[in-house]
Amino acid sequence: MEHALVSIIIPTYNRAHLIGETLDSILSQTYKHWECIVVDDGSTDYTKELMEFYCGKDSRISFHHRPQERTKGANACRNYGFELSSGEFVKWFDSDDLMHINYVKKVQSFLNTKLELDLIITNAVYFSEDTSHPDRIFKNKCTPENLLLDYLTSKIFINTQVTLWRRNVLSEYQFNENLFKAQELDFHFRILKNQNLNVEFIDEELVYIRNHQDSITGSYKQGGHLQLFSELMVRRNIIQYLFEKNVHVNIKKASFRFYLLAISHLYKFRPINEVFQELKQLENSLGINQLSKLWKFKLFQFLIIYKLSNRDYRLGNHLKGLLTIIDND
Repeated sequence: MEHALVSIIIPTYNRAHLIGETLDSILSQTYKHWECIVVDDGSTDYTKELMEFYCGKDSRISFHHRPQERTKGANACRNYGFELSSGEFVKWFDSDDLMHINYVKKVQSFLNTKLELDLIITNAVYFSEDTSHPDRIFKNKCTPENLLLDYLTSKIFINTQVTLWRRNVLSEYQFNENLFKAQELDFHFRILKNQNLNVEFIDEELVYIRNHQDSITGSYKQGGHLQLFSELMVRRNIIQYLFEKNVHVNIKKASFRFYLLAISHLYKFRPINEVFQELKQLENSLGINQLSKLWKFKLFQFLIIYKLSNRDYRLGNHLKGLLTIIDND
C-alpha cells in the first residue's frame, strides 16, 4: 500500500496554454508513484507538440487520442483514460487545474493508515489568475454518515478534482457520454446512491480549480443549449429519486431549489415553449398533476413580460410556487 500506484486521468481540448502548468504541478508531487494519462478530444492547437515534450520529459506521463468511434467530449476521454489506467487508486483531474505539491503524498498517508478507504475528499480553492488570491474556498468539514444527502443538498462539495477513488469502486461506473453539463453530479450521484463507501475528509485545500469562461460552466452560464438541458435532466433525476425515497421534506426542497436555478437559466436563454416542455417532463417524472392551469397561465404571463422587458417581473417568486408540490406530496 505504501507504494500503491495512483492513476491521474486528464481529458483535454485546446488547452495547450494551460495544461503545461497542470502537468508541472503533477511533476512536482512529492509522492512519486503515479501515472498521468492525458486523453485529447481532438485539439487543433499545439497540444500534441506540447505533450510530446512532457512525455519525453517523464515516462510516467502518456498521451492518447480519444478513439474516433467514441462520443466527442470530456466524458468519453475520462472513460477511455480509465480503461487505459492501471493504478489501484484513480484521480480524475482537469487540464486547467493545479495540485498542491503534497496532494498525492497527503492522500496516500491516509490510505496507509486506513486500508479500507474507498474515497478521499479534500477542500478546494477556486482562482482566476493567481492561487495566492483565491476567488473562493470550498471546505468539506463533515462526517460521512449522510454522504449522499449532504452532497445533493450542497452541504458538502464533491467534484472530480477533490476526490481520489479506490479503483474497484469505479469498476461498474462510467461517465455518461451523452451529458454536456452536470456529468460529475450524475456520476457521483449514481455511485453514492448504490454504494456504502468508507470515506475520509482531509480538511486542507489541496487542489486549485481555475475560473474562466472557456469551460462547461462558462457555457452553461451563457445559456448553452446542450449544457442547460443536461443540467435539467440530471437535476430532475435527483428530484425523482428523493421523492421515491420519501426523504424529509426539507431535503426535497433543498434539491428542488437547485432545479429552479436551472429553470431560471432556461427561461432567460431559451424560448418559452421549452420552459413548459421541461415542466411537463417534471410532472411526468414525479407522477404529479397538481400544477394548476392558473399557475401555468400566470407563468406564461410573467415569461412574456420578461421576454419583452428583460425584467424578472415576479418570475422568480412565482417559480418558487413549485415548492408547494413538495409540501403537498
